[in-house]
Amino acid sequence: MDKLPYELLFSIASHLDSPKDLCSFSRISSLFLSVSRDDRIWKRLCYQLYNIKFPLDEIEQSFYDLFTKILVPYGRYLGYWKSNEKYYGGLINIHLNISDETIIGEKIKVTNGSFDAPHFFFDDDDDDDDDETDESFLKPVYTKMKLFTIDCKSHQIFCHQCNTPHQELPWIKNFDSNQQYFGLSQEALPVNERSSLIEHDHNSMDSPEGHDIYFTRHCSDNLSIVYHPLSISQPRTDDNNHPLSRFHGLWVGSYGGHGLELLYVELCHDFTCPTTIDGTSKDAEIVPNALVARKISGDPNVPHSKISFAATHAIEVDSNSPICYAGIGQIAHTGYTDAQFIRTKIILISDNTLKVTWYALHHTSLFKRCLF
Repeated sequence: MDKLPYELLFSIASHLDSPKDLCSFSRISSLFLSVSRDDRIWKRLCYQLYNIKFPLDEIEQSFYDLFTKILVPYGRYLGYWKSNEKYYGGLINIHLNISDETIIGEKIKVTNGSFDAPHFFFDDDDDDDDDETDESFLKPVYTKMKLFTIDCKSHQIFCHQCNTPHQELPWIKNFDSNQQYFGLSQEALPVNERSSLIEHDHNSMDSPEGHDIYFTRHCSDNLSIVYHPLSISQPRTDDNNHPLSRFHGLWVGSYGGHGLELLYVELCHDFTCPTTIDGTSKDAEIVPNALVARKISGDPNVPHSKISFAATHAIEVDSNSPICYAGIGQIAHTGYTDAQFIRTKIILISDNTLKVTWYALHHTSLFKRCLF
C-alpha cells in the first residue's frame, strides 16, 4: 500500500467527509498518516463542516490545527441561536475571530432608524394600493452587544454581561448521547426536524424536548438562559422550488409600541391551519405549502417561538400587482392570554419586503429581510 503514489492516496482521502474516517485512514501506515494530515483536506473540512472560510493571510496555524484545536471543542457553538427569553430576548450570533483565536457570542438588537414615522399605519381593508413611501417607515438599525468570549488558547470563558469568568457553557444533545460528531449543531438533526427547534422554549428544564440541542449560560443563581440553534434556510429562487421558498430567512418587522422584532420565516409543508379565525370556527385544513413567520424576539403579548403570521392561500391579482396571499395572524392580550388568530393579507412587495394587513386591527405592518 505504501507504494501507491501520494497524489492517488490524497485523492482517496479527499473523498472522506468524516474526520473519523480520516483517523482510521491514518492508522494504516506512516504514509497514510502523512496524507491524512495534508492541509488541503482540513481546509475543505473547515469550510464543509463549520462554514469557516478565511483569507489565507489571516491563518497563522495550519487548517489541521484550526480544526482539531479550535473547531472540535468549540465549533458546535458557531452560528445563529435563539434564546428562550420570552420577551425582547432574541437572536445571538456566535463567530470565530481567527486573528486572536477567540469565539465571540453577540446579541443582535434592532431599532427603527425612522424616528419620524409611525411603526403602524392605518390601511383600509379595500385599499390595496402600495405606496413606495411606506417602506420609509421601517429602517432597521442593527447593534451587537457582546455576551461572552471563549479564549480557545486558555479555554477560559468570560461573560461580559456579569463581568466574570464562567466555568463552562453547558451544551446538551439529548439523543445519541454517546455518538460524537462534527459540524454545526443543527447538523445533528435531520433536515425536517431542525426548524422545530425554534418552537422549544425550555420553561421547564426538568422535561426537555424529545430531540433537542441547546446550551445554557448561567449568569447568576436567578438567571439562566437557554439557546437553541437556528437552522436558517437560504432563499431559493430557481424554478424547481415553490415560489414562497425565496422568502426563507431572518426578517424584522414593527409591532407598534413593542418596537421592532425579529422573526424566522420559512416555507412549511402540510401546515395545519387554526380551526378558529376571527372567533369563527371552521373545518380543519392542512395547507400543502404555507409561508410561516415565528417570533424570535417576542413581546408580552405574543412571546418568542409563537407564530406571528402565515400566508396560506394565493389571491388572484392582475399582472401589474404584487403577489398576495390570504393568511392568518396571531394576537393576544398581555401575558399571552386570550390568544387568537385573525385574518391577514400578506403582500409580497419584493424578495426583501413584505406587507401584512391585520384586518381586525385595521393596521398594516412592514417586514424586511435582515441584512447584517
